[in-house]
Amino acid sequence: MKTTIAFVLTAACGLLLAAAGCGKKNETAAPPAPPESSGAAEAVKNAAAAAQGQAAAVKQKAEEIKSAAQSQTAAIKSQAEAAASNAQSLLQQASTLIGQNKWSEALALLNQLSGQPLTPDQQSLVQNLKAQAQKAIEAAAKNKAAQEAAKAAGGLLAPK
Repeated sequence: MKTTIAFVLTAACGLLLAAAGCGKKNETAAPPAPPESSGAAEAVKNAAAAAQGQAAAVKQKAEEIKSAAQSQTAAIKSQAEAAASNAQSLLQQASTLIGQNKWSEALALLNQLSGQPLTPDQQSLVQNLKAQAQKAIEAAAKNKAAQEAAKAAGGLLAPK
């Protein structure tokens, strides 16, 4: 009889365990606990501060470069204006020399302009003044040759 009671009790315990294990679980999973490692949070804060510092340094460097570029642009513009003014002055001098029949001096001035950057209008004026001076030099040479030939012929052609 003792074996029967032990057998019945063991069977009852087994059924209770089986019934409890097969049932529907209503337990919800607990949400994960937030990380409590202040070392990671501190590292993130330090990284963000370092990034902001680097961004500020880059921005400052960009401003310095921008300022330097603007000053260089202004200096180049000033030099270009000075060169254009110099070229215009030389063109006016050459034109004046041509008007005074000093063609070789005018050509020398115009040749100085060949290495300088000129506007299209100035280039056209240089070409016109050079052509004008060369024509005047040729005409003067022809006149001088004709005068010398007439002088050399003397009165040979004159009627007696």
